[in-house]
Amino acid sequence: MVWLVTLVAQGGLLVGIGPGADADLCRATEDAFRESSGIVVVLRPLAELGGISGLGAEGAPAVLWMVGERTLREAAGDGHLVPYAVSAGVSSPAGDLADVRGRWRAVAVHPVLLAASKGAAEAPGDWRELSEPPWRGALILDDGTAAASPTATVVTTLLAAVPADGAATRLPAADWLRGLDRNTAAVFESPEDVLGTLAAADEARFAPVDGESWARFLSTGLGGELSASVPEPGSPWRLSGVALVRGGGMDLAATTFHDWALGAAARMLLSDHGVLPAPLRIDDGIPPPAWWARAGGAPGEESLVGGDRERAFERGEAWMALWRQGVVGRGRWTEAAWDAVDFLLLIAGSLALVLLLARARRL
Repeated sequence: MVWLVTLVAQGGLLVGIGPGADADLCRATEDAFRESSGIVVVLRPLAELGGISGLGAEGAPAVLWMVGERTLREAAGDGHLVPYAVSAGVSSPAGDLADVRGRWRAVAVHPVLLAASKGAAEAPGDWRELSEPPWRGALILDDGTAAASPTATVVTTLLAAVPADGAATRLPAADWLRGLDRNTAAVFESPEDVLGTLAAADEARFAPVDGESWARFLSTGLGGELSASVPEPGSPWRLSGVALVRGGGMDLAATTFHDWALGAAARMLLSDHGVLPAPLRIDDGIPPPAWWARAGGAPGEESLVGGDRERAFERGEAWMALWRQGVVGRGRWTEAAWDAVDFLLLIAGSLALVLLLARARRL
């Protein structure tokens, strides 16, 4: 069986992890789970194990943990994940934090904050304002191609969100993206470059940033003057989850790790390592990381923006393609072109006035 090969080859239960788990968190998790269950677990990046296409191969991980929602959805759609009902006494996330068929469940949320440079006296109070004239030339964005792109998270969440008043209308995608582009001063491929540029800016500049990345950047001493906030209607977010892999995921060791990952000990471990555990609750004694409160995030889920996540995943790539291929740069070029036209018209008008005055004198 695949799971037996996996255990023998790796010297423990093999778990595929996503980019949301750094080396310190992985070591702490391996130690904590071994102490709790007596089972040795080996955490390895899913990308190094063949990714989604390698899940059906020999030596595939029996469990996925801290893997992003897009990867979980794709793996579930390809039939690699096993529907599973958690053990009695284990609290399972629901709603947007879990697959309706029980094939994956969230263990962490990764909210996006609006960071501001040291030269910013006032920040936009609403994400939707980012496309409006007062913030012309004030935005620094990543280009949306990174797996954990804050820009893509904001764009897809807002364009898929249903208005709080229940109205059927949403943000007009093309117009809002063009406004966003007009207000953008610089675009970078890497979200890390966005943070560095923002920290170096003396002017008022703003950027959507991953909350955990902002916290790590502050700890380096490079971004001590970077503030961050949670504008209305709340923080757009990604999730990382846990799932059992078909072929090995129903082994006792695998289900034990799955259920442990949803429990209080694992949630506290995540918070201690600067990760916001899911779901956010105020009744389990597990505080959120300090950076979340520093940015103004509430202990519960009211600071997270809701919306139509199915629509976000269905339309998200098309929206980002529109922004990257058809909109990026065009809005700023259009504004520059109109400025040039206005200048030429001003000159033409002045010349016409001079000619009229000269003609009047001759008469």
